[in-house]
Amino acid sequence: MRRNEIDWIRNIGVLLLFIFHTASIFTYYEPWYIWSDNKSWVATMIFILCIPWHMPILFFLAGASTRFSLGNRSGRTYIWERVRRLLIPFILGMLILVPPQGYLARVSRGRPVGNYFQQYKYFWTTISNIPYDGGLGPAHLWFILYLFIISIVGLFIIRSFRKKGMEKFLLKIKDKLTSKYSLVFTVLILFITDMTPIAIAQKNILIFLIVFLMGYIVYGDNDYLEYIDKKKNQSLILAMIFCVLYVGVILYCYNLDNNSRLGLKVIVSIIRNSIMVTTIVAIIGYGRKYLTKGEKVLDYLNKACFPVYILHQPVIVIIAYYLISNFELPIYLSILIILGSSVPITFGIYEILKRIKIMKYLIGGK
Repeated sequence: MRRNEIDWIRNIGVLLLFIFHTASIFTYYEPWYIWSDNKSWVATMIFILCIPWHMPILFFLAGASTRFSLGNRSGRTYIWERVRRLLIPFILGMLILVPPQGYLARVSRGRPVGNYFQQYKYFWTTISNIPYDGGLGPAHLWFILYLFIISIVGLFIIRSFRKKGMEKFLLKIKDKLTSKYSLVFTVLILFITDMTPIAIAQKNILIFLIVFLMGYIVYGDNDYLEYIDKKKNQSLILAMIFCVLYVGVILYCYNLDNNSRLGLKVIVSIIRNSIMVTTIVAIIGYGRKYLTKGEKVLDYLNKACFPVYILHQPVIVIIAYYLISNFELPIYLSILIILGSSVPITFGIYEILKRIKIMKYLIGGK
């Protein structure tokens, strides 16, 4: 039976992206597609504190959802659904939704771009290590690309769980993950994985694969769920402590001329992964306690969630570009305008596109 907290947390996580990407415009920490000259420490804190756990929990929930999906679907049906709802929207999004963001990014920085079609060519012919410069990159669609790859690879790994040798291995893993040293063990695995240079858009796909598989495993074993229920309060306290440490380390690194030192990378990785683990445990634990009811709002968001993810960032980029280019407003007012307009516009576009049958392929609609 499907768990409502999975859907509630996933939907809230996607809606939080409106806040996160709006904050990205005004952060001191890292440039974005539209990067205002006016900076905000509040926006910077939101940006920094969301990074360690926000997208990982979406992969964890995707793994949990896969547990229920495979309960009434064959592997072949599951793969086709992933192609239809992930791969096709990713390809169409790369053709239609991502290039305009790069175009506006370059224009907003005063770089020579020519007309849009010249920028479109630049997008497909330029590979750069610098994010948001208009060159080839998946933008926010990295999540869809990763989720497709992880879903397919994960399916073959999940099938191997049925073998006798794997069953014994999973029992040993469970002993470690439900012991008093579970946090140390989990963070150690994630840290080792974090040190592998396998990344697209500076995001390590192996980390997300592990988190995806953990979501699948946890929601198939009541021992894990009971352990999460038991540890949610402790995990919340630890998450807050780690967040304070993380902000301090990040701001220290920001002020260094050379922040690429190995020692600092190790410290940042350990703290970031500690935040990831403790926050996921806390959110799932409290979600299981408080987010149990299914409502009409939940049914609507379940259908809108994925299309809203695909559409939200181009909407924010366009609104922010025209607002910041043409008006000098206080930061708080700019944030309110961007948030207050991007949410209804994104949902409005979704309402229009979902009624056009062929456009469901672009937005991954059900």
